[in-house]
Amino acid sequence: MNALTYPLRPINGGPLPKSAPKTGDWTYEAKVNGWRALVHCESGRMFNRKGEPLSIAGQFDGVLNALEGACNDPALEWLDCEAFERRHALGKGSLVVPGQTLGIVECAPAAYIAVAANEAEKAADINILEVRAFGSFGRVYIGGEEKDVEAARPAAVQALAALTGREHAT
Repeated sequence: MNALTYPLRPINGGPLPKSAPKTGDWTYEAKVNGWRALVHCESGRMFNRKGEPLSIAGQFDGVLNALEGACNDPALEWLDCEAFERRHALGKGSLVVPGQTLGIVECAPAAYIAVAANEAEKAADINILEVRAFGSFGRVYIGGEEKDVEAARPAAVQALAALTGREHAT
């Protein structure tokens, strides 16, 4: 089996001000703690962009099992995925596969993000990839079909807007 190999991508597409002029609305979005991963359909093994076996592939067992259905198509030999791995032991890895969208909601104080994640999950068929409810800002990373991510985001934002508390003293 020869894994496909790809060149390294820029982490965030390069500096937006130095890019060629574009029409329409464009926004700059930093890359999330993820990288390109290749999944060999027949074996279910994961590889990095250099074609080497992924050293933390065990973190993705649950997701790889869910991908078995997609790999039943005989026309597919490889899946080109975006792999997300957490930097701490609070959870296991997740994949955002081609055709899926990644959404990020951020708030302060950090603990409120748990409420936002809960409401986002109730509003749409999404995957909660990670919830960071510690530090200065809380973040929830959600993945799924674009229509579902677009339905989940406003639910999370509305839940945050509805929270009451006291003003932070400066």
